[in-house]
This record gives sequence, structure tokens and C-alpha cells, in this order.
Amino acid sequence: MKKAICLVLATVLCALCAACTGSGDPESTTVAPSGTSAPGGNTAEATGDTTAGDPGSAAVDPGTVTDAPGPGTGEGTDAPGTDPVPGEDDVCSIGGTFYTSLADAFREVKDGETVSIIRDFTATEAIYTTTEGRWSVNGNGHKITADMTITDFINVEHCTVSVTGLRIDYTEVLHGASGGLLGEAAISVTNEGKLILTDVDIVSFWGCCLYAEGGGDIIVNSGSYSIDSENLSPMSNVISLNWDGDLSVSGGTFSRPVTNEIRRSLIRLNGSGQTVVISGGVWDNACGRLFYNNGSAPAYALRNITISGGTFRFGVDDTAAYNVFDPVFQFATGGGLNMTVSGGTWEIRSGCDMTFLKCTNKNTAVTITGGTFTNGAGELFVSSKEASGDDGPSLITVKGGTFTNTAGSILSSSNVAGGVVIEGGTFITRDADEAAAVLAAAGDGSGVTVRTGKE
Repeated sequence: MKKAICLVLATVLCALCAACTGSGDPESTTVAPSGTSAPGGNTAEATGDTTAGDPGSAAVDPGTVTDAPGPGTGEGTDAPGTDPVPGEDDVCSIGGTFYTSLADAFREVKDGETVSIIRDFTATEAIYTTTEGRWSVNGNGHKITADMTITDFINVEHCTVSVTGLRIDYTEVLHGASGGLLGEAAISVTNEGKLILTDVDIVSFWGCCLYAEGGGDIIVNSGSYSIDSENLSPMSNVISLNWDGDLSVSGGTFSRPVTNEIRRSLIRLNGSGQTVVISGGVWDNACGRLFYNNGSAPAYALRNITISGGTFRFGVDDTAAYNVFDPVFQFATGGGLNMTVSGGTWEIRSGCDMTFLKCTNKNTAVTITGGTFTNGAGELFVSSKEASGDDGPSLITVKGGTFTNTAGSILSSSNVAGGVVIEGGTFITRDADEAAAVLAAAGDGSGVTVRTGKE
């Protein structure tokens, strides 16, 4: 009897083994849940409870184990997913989408996205922002040659754009032609737009580097912004601020070369309503001014300038190379300006005949509370506009700072009475006569230190 039972069990086990092994191909093995058929017509049931030692406890949950992921997912496989590859004509990307035109990318960028420049290229069409909100451009160290025809290159409106790591050479196909508009710039910011620049380099071969008006706001953290020596544009200022255009600078280099014979400014103010805040940077104009204002500005629409730090150099050391006579600050037309200088290092080089601060317009108040100033030529302070009717005078008030005069004079003989008031500061003059003139402008002399350079 026992022998018969053992024979039956052996027969059953053999049948089960045949069902599990199928035709002998290991990849044909399929374990199906109870009551279902596996491919090839073989059926295997996993039955019984799940306690240890029960032959039916080795249950398999179908669908939980797979050999390969779905196509293109890059999941569950040793091989990584395939990254998008740019075409030979693509110049930028947004995420994994590539564009052959920067203008197209600017039209399609969304709030919070980044336009990434992927190679150097030349642009021949103006670019306009159409997306409101805040987004960015990452230049990745590449250069764009902007070859424009009397137009701005990038126009920022109604949005905030942060640009990093980009070089722009702004050129003009009509280079050298007469005329030129005030707003021709590598980047123009208008209609409540905001531009934030970090490690951006702009060289302008025509027009200016940066321009703002109509509530446009430019913030410069670092980078370099310069006018090429062959830039013959009548508006070849590094930065131009028209009506209600604002500027804030904490770092960067701003320069104009000595070989340009057109005397222009690093910053030009036109109209009114501008706010300029400078806390750093290196400012070097070999052939002209730091500021120049133009156009009327009524008292109710003041320009406001605050300078707390930076390095400022003007003119040249060699008179034979170039004789510069434009002022560092020239507030000559219109009126309505408040400026406070509380710091910075200022140098007028010896090879020029420059005035440091020349105020000849109405309703102008300049206050100097700190900074180090070296005058190598010319005059430091000129204030020659008297009050007239409802218009206030131009007034320069010195409350602090160190002023060293190695040539020229500290005060101008053309100053109107009371145009320059000295309330504090240290003045190192060329001789005793100049020291006496400074003391005369200092009233009771309290808070003022005056000595000659020989002392």
C-alpha cells in the first residue's frame, strides 16, 4: 500500500515539474495566478496559506517584475535616457527645446524659465520681450554680435529679466553715418521693465551700451560696459537715461577710450524723473564726463543722484595725447537736480583742464559729505547760477571729504556769491592764497581743515 502511494506521489510531482519547465526553454517560464493560463497552455496554481513550509506559500504577484522600462523613459535601466541634441543652427534653448533664433526664444519663454545661450552667433534682428513676470538669460560665457540697422538690439518691457555670463558686441551696419537716435543701445529698458546684469560684458561700436526710459530700471552688479574707440555715434554714452529711467550700480567697469574725439559721458540724463544710485564700480572716462544732463526738468520732477562708493578717473596724464576740458559733473541745462556724494575715490588726471563739478543750471542742489578727491588740473567747484524768480540757484555744499589740489584751483573765480558753501572737510591746497579762499567760503571755519601741500 505504501509503495502504491509513493508511486502516485512521484507521478504527480513529475507532472508538476513538466508544467514548470515547459519545453525546457528557461525564458518561456511563466507563473500565473490561480485559475489562469500561462503562455504555451501550461497552468501553474499557487495555492494554500502563506505559512512557512507550505509548498503553496511561494506566491508570485504578477506584473511587479519587469525586465525593461517603457520606451524613452530612462527608468529602471542601466542606460541613461537620451538627452536632446541641438542642431547645427540652434543658438539657444529653454529646457530641452532648442531655437535657431533668440527672438523666437524670447517670444516663447515663460515666467520663471531660463533662456540658455549655447554658442557664439551673430544676430541681425531686434529682440522684444513679450512675456510678463520674471525670467532669465544665461549666456554661459558666449558672445552675441548684434549687427543692427539703427535700432536697439534687446528691448525689455513689462517684465524683469536677469542676464548673466553674456558678451554683446553691439555694432551698426550704417556705422559712421550721420544722425542717430537717443535710444540706440545694446539693451533698452522701457515701459516699467527691469534689467538685472551680472558678469555681462557689452562693447558698443555704435550708440550706447544701456538705455532706460518710461519707468525702465537698470541694475548692474558686475561686468564691463565700454565704448569702442571707433564709435562715432552722436549718442555714444555708456548709459543713457531718458525721462523716468532709473539706474542702480553696485559693481562693474564703465569706460570710454581716449582716442574717441567726441566728448561724451559715462551717464547722460535727458528729461527728468531719473533716479541714479551708485555704490561701487570703476568709472573711467578718458575724454569726457561722468554725468551730463540735458533738457528741461521742472522742480516737481527732480533728478536724484546718490553716490556712496566707487573709483572714478577722468582725463589723461599726457596733455600731448588729449586735452580734455569737459567737467566730470556737468549740470548745464534745464534744472531740478539733487545729488549727494558720500564716498568714492575721485581723480582728475594732470593732462587735462577739467572742472570736477560745474553747476550752471537752476534748482540744483549738490551735497558732498565724504570721499577722497584729487584734482590734477582745472577747478573743483563751479557754481554760477543765481536764483531768478521762482527758480532756485545752483548750490554746492561741502560737508566732508578730503580734497587734494595739485594744479588748477579748488574754487572758481566765476562762482556766484554763496554758490559754494564749505561746512566741513579737509582741503590740501597749492598755496596760502588758495587756502585763504577756501577759508573765506567756510564761514566761521568750524569743521574745516585747510593746509597747503607743502605742510
